[in-house]
Order: sequence, then C-alpha cells, then structure tokens
Amino acid sequence: MKHYYVGINGTNVICNDNFFDGYITAYPLGEKNNICFMDKKTDSNKFDDLEFAKWIKTQIDNILKDYPDTCFTFFNKKMEKICSFLSNKNIDSHNKWELTDFLNDKFKLRTYFKSKVPMLDYIYKTGVELNYSSLQETLKSDKFVLQSHTGAGGLTTHFITNQDTLDHLNLEKETTYCISTYQENLPINVTLMISDSEIILLPTSVQLIKNTGNFIYCGGDFLYPKRFKKEVSNNIEILSKIIGYEIQHMGYRGICGVDYIICSNGEIKFMELNPRYQGSSFLISLQLQQFNSSIASINSDCFSKIRLTIPNIEVNSSFVNCENDMDFQELGNPNRIIKKVENSTFRKIYHRSIIEDYDFEKPKNMNFICNSIL
Repeated sequence: MKHYYVGINGTNVICNDNFFDGYITAYPLGEKNNICFMDKKTDSNKFDDLEFAKWIKTQIDNILKDYPDTCFTFFNKKMEKICSFLSNKNIDSHNKWELTDFLNDKFKLRTYFKSKVPMLDYIYKTGVELNYSSLQETLKSDKFVLQSHTGAGGLTTHFITNQDTLDHLNLEKETTYCISTYQENLPINVTLMISDSEIILLPTSVQLIKNTGNFIYCGGDFLYPKRFKKEVSNNIEILSKIIGYEIQHMGYRGICGVDYIICSNGEIKFMELNPRYQGSSFLISLQLQQFNSSIASINSDCFSKIRLTIPNIEVNSSFVNCENDMDFQELGNPNRIIKKVENSTFRKIYHRSIIEDYDFEKPKNMNFICNSIL
C-alpha cells in the first residue's frame, strides 16, 4: 500500500521517505515524488484556494488510477474538506477534529489541566480591558506574556514591557487574551507517541526561542537535556506520562508534542500541546532511519492494534531554521545542511549543543536545572 502526504508545505514531515511514497503540496518540499502546485513559495503565501483544491483532486485521481489502494494523510480540517471526495479506505487514520481543536486551544487546555499538572498563573482579559498599569497592579510584575488561544511558532505569543508594546499589537477589543507574568525560563519539548495501550516518550529537546517581541521558534537542541539534573529529567517524564494518559483517555492517538518551561528554580510548568508533527520531528526521524523506521510509520502504527516497536535512539544534534546562509552565522559552520529546495526554509545541523552559543531564551542561572559537566 502506498502513502501520500497532502498539505500546504509539509516542512515538519520531511525525512519520512520510508513511509511516504510521495507528497502533494502547495509549495515545493523537495522530498521524493513531491508534486507541488507552485514552483516556489511566494512572499504573500497566498494562492487561489479553489484552483488549489481542483488541482489536488486531479493529482489524487491520477494516483488512484494506477494505485487504487493508496492512502492519503492530512492534518487539518481544510485538507479533509478538499479531499472529501475520497472514500474512507483511502484516508489514513487520524484523530477527530473536535479533539485536536480542543488540544490546540491553549485556554481550554490550561483550564482542563490546571488541577492536574503545575502551570503558570494566568488571567484572561479582552482587548478593551487590557491596560499595562492594571497588569502591573494585578500580577505584581513589570514584564508579561500575552497569548491568543491558538497559534504556533510563537507568532501569537507577545512580550509586554510597557503600554507601547501593548498598544502596538492592535488587539481586537472583544477578543479574549491570556496573560501571565514573564519568568526567565528554559523552554523544552517532549514528543509523545500514543496508542491504545502505550505512551512512549521520544527524546526531549530544548526549544531554541528568540525573543523579538514575539517568542519565535528557531530550532531545537537535543544535546542540552543530557545535562539536566536527574530530578528535572524524572519530573519531565512523570508530567509527560500524566498528560499522555489524560489525552489517551480522551481518545487521542499518534504523535503529540508537549511544551514546558523550566524556571530558574528548577520548577517545570506545562505550557501547551501540539497535536501534530513537531518542528524537531525530522531529526528524530533521521535517527530512526537507520532502523528502517520513521516518525510517520510509528504515528500510523499508533492507530492500529499492534504493539509499538520503537528503537531506543539518541539524538546528538541541534538545529536552527534558516531563510538564508547568513542566518545564525554566529554559531559557526554547521556539520550538515538539510536544504531540500532553493529559496525556502532550510536547517543547519550541529553535532553539539548550541543553546549557550546564541541569545536564545534561557535563565541567566541554570544551577537548579543542569549539572555543570555534560
């Protein structure tokens, strides 16, 4: 049976060639058998949705003529609507959209997990209610983080330090926002694989976050967590299993990322879930390839009744996302570059920890988080 990925760009599903036989995308992905709607990614990221939908149907029909049992994978409701002409036998298993919508909603999720795992204290205000002075009075701080209820990559997470930074956002008056006190922290991500009977943790990465006024996701460091104190590592595992069991009970299956921050005192706070492939998933898949496995094949197995077979792997690399060769030149020459397509985002990979080599988000003092020697 053949498997094809269908999506806009699919940058998080690269390095899964031993599962996907091809990719149908709006923009060039550079993987094998990548059929793309446009020959390059535009600055505006816009195209005619109706024409795109018609084009996808044509590509899928062509594939099914030769391989009628082909299964197609997509990860959002928009793609499902475009592919609504497919019969169920040609659609790879996926979670109910109502469930993924819930897990993507930061506000609902934090309310649900508030009594189950440690997290920050949040207040919720509409745009018209937000005022810097009132935030200072309520939260007893001068620095805040403001978030919308959904969003990825840090684009809807804002750093507030005065009234001007608040005014600059042009917030919707009737929209509700989530606000917390800013704390120096080390952001991390844990990938879970969830089946009917199992919850398996894959290697933890430090998220490389750049504070530009937004907290922008720039890459991942899989080596730095090896320095974590044993108590910190144990607590990450315990919290991740608690969260995994909860969403498993809700019916969720497959890959899911859990984001935490580790505060300078070593406390771990749950932040959000990412019910999808992670920005760092490709590095895990690169390690799994040597065992003829991949993130995508394991994700598929999570929906079956078979026992998961996941090799015990270590990821001894870090990476940063780049738009051009000059990005992150302060880190020196990378050991490898994964550049699938010209004029598109690519990854610089380093065989060392890089969190301390650049002004990524981290506490000034990490004595409560890490051992001094790797």
